[in-house]
Amino acid sequence: MERWGHPEYKKGLELYASFTLLAPGPHHVYLDVAAGGETYASTLECRSRIAQDLRFDRVLRSTLEARGVRTLECDAASLPLMEESVDRISVHHAIEHFQGDSDIRFVREAQRVLRPGGVLAVVPLLVTNEYLEVTSDRWFVGSDPGEAGRLFDPSATLPGGPGSGDFARLYDAAALERRILRSIDRDRFTVTLHDILLDGRPVPDMSLPVHRAVAAVNCPYRALLVRRVR
Repeated sequence: MERWGHPEYKKGLELYASFTLLAPGPHHVYLDVAAGGETYASTLECRSRIAQDLRFDRVLRSTLEARGVRTLECDAASLPLMEESVDRISVHHAIEHFQGDSDIRFVREAQRVLRPGGVLAVVPLLVTNEYLEVTSDRWFVGSDPGEAGRLFDPSATLPGGPGSGDFARLYDAAALERRILRSIDRDRFTVTLHDILLDGRPVPDMSLPVHRAVAAVNCPYRALLVRRVR
């Protein structure tokens, strides 16, 4: 019965949404940012597939590389990739864990490496009515002092545990504009926000037992799509 609370069910929604929005094809270079072990990179028929994370354990790295996926162990805000070298970038339930100004710097870095026609998909983008930094670390001092409210909850699942820095950022509209949208070059990129629906309804369905361990702020899922037009 504990399986019914497993986060892989929620992860499947994220992966399906980004795959549908990005439509990675055989001629594309695909990059999965903060990939961890939950990535579809190895299943794609792209020209090149890259998985990035701060750290990969030895087994996961070996598995991905055996399947033809290049692994990058680095900061997502400082990618060791050439300018205009990537066609598709996915970020699955990760940007909210980027501390300090890493979310801002990552968005700028993604613009640097995207080719004309390239697309970045952030799924989900967590936007609420209050700008908050949520932590399960009692000693966390704040990542955006003076701007974000601080919410300490040692039982919360949203901060993601030690692997995610025990931290999650929830944007409100003003923080999203200030930190993310203003960082995008509107002369070269378009920005769209998509509601993710299943049978016309928002997902995940928080009434289902499968999502009982998921923070309610995960619904409704939204996706941020940044597309380079020139």
